[in-house]
Amino acid sequence: MKKRPANHNYLTSLTSFRGVGALLIVLGHAESGFHIIKAIHLTDRKLYLLVDLFFILSGFVITLGYVKLFKEKITLESYRKFLWARFLRIYPLHIVILSILAFIICAKIIVENIFPGIVVAPLTKNAFSFPSLISNVLLIQSWHIHQSLSWDYPSWSISCEWMAYLLFPVFAVFLKKLTRALVLSLLAFCLIGYAELLFLSPNWVMDITYDYGVIRCLLGFCFGALLCRIYMDELPRLITLLKSDTAFALIAAVLIACAWFELNDLLILPLLGLLILVASYNGGFFYRMMNRPLPQYLGKISYSIYLVHTIILMVINGSVKLFLHKQIADLSAIANIGLLAFYLAATLSISGISYVLIEVKLQGYIKRIVADMGEARKEIPAGTNIINMRIAVRNYEVPAKPKRAHV
Repeated sequence: MKKRPANHNYLTSLTSFRGVGALLIVLGHAESGFHIIKAIHLTDRKLYLLVDLFFILSGFVITLGYVKLFKEKITLESYRKFLWARFLRIYPLHIVILSILAFIICAKIIVENIFPGIVVAPLTKNAFSFPSLISNVLLIQSWHIHQSLSWDYPSWSISCEWMAYLLFPVFAVFLKKLTRALVLSLLAFCLIGYAELLFLSPNWVMDITYDYGVIRCLLGFCFGALLCRIYMDELPRLITLLKSDTAFALIAAVLIACAWFELNDLLILPLLGLLILVASYNGGFFYRMMNRPLPQYLGKISYSIYLVHTIILMVINGSVKLFLHKQIADLSAIANIGLLAFYLAATLSISGISYVLIEVKLQGYIKRIVADMGEARKEIPAGTNIINMRIAVRNYEVPAKPKRAHV
């Protein structure tokens, strides 16, 4: 078995989890139109709990990567550095997708006004309102201020995660100081919180989004952070118990069985966390499979997959209705399968492009611009008034990078 490094700030095998989860969500959101997905009742198999997997995974990974930044105390610099890093990670793609969606909605309204007989697709009254657009821009749309999901629906969870990021530094300061007994007590408290949240939900299901989604996210995030604390403690007996492929296969099988037979969400939620912990310890077959190029690539573009797919599905639905005057579900079996293949191919290819152009290049460009502005401010003498400061920043020339010597 391949030995895992003792100190890891980044677990590559967990990256693949995000890719698999994002693909399943893409399929689940298309169930109403595509016969093959509908036949296996994918959304009835607790698919919405994949969002909780993302929340727990996020708490685990963020803690692993950033807890040292707040080891002793929170400083203004460390807090700013953390929030800036998370803002750059989630916001550029979010605002680009939101802008594209706003353009599509405007185009739809124009087409329907020019051709009164054409209705591309009905709009939910509150889903695309101007106030909800502003809250989406500010990433606060899921802070219990609306009565429904709005605009790019999957971004509700990004809004909740933003709240978790704002609060994480406070939690991180105390996390390393907790005793093992207190960590276990807080894990139990998270499960009690899940039970209370389920009590508020109709039919005792965790499909909670725009109303109490923030609480759902914070519970999952804290659950993941506490599991990460256990992982970082490197307990020999626990590692021996959970590092094997048998342990991973057993927990995965129990988890799938619970979801397939639609058992209570409260039984499944701790299994999601346990699966992440086992995957973190594993260094065998699962580790090798999850570190292959394809799963890793899907994990890297998973954020794009998650946000992009709803726009693609909206365009496909609108196009079928506009040009064929039908719903996707009314198409022939062959056309339905072909359209499903196109939906998946378009989602993956466009997500790959958006990952490179937005998540990598645009993010890097913003970083450089902000860094250059910081360098420009250092060159400005103290006491300069605000107008002259702006002029100096605008006229600042970035020093040329030294050329590489050719060997």
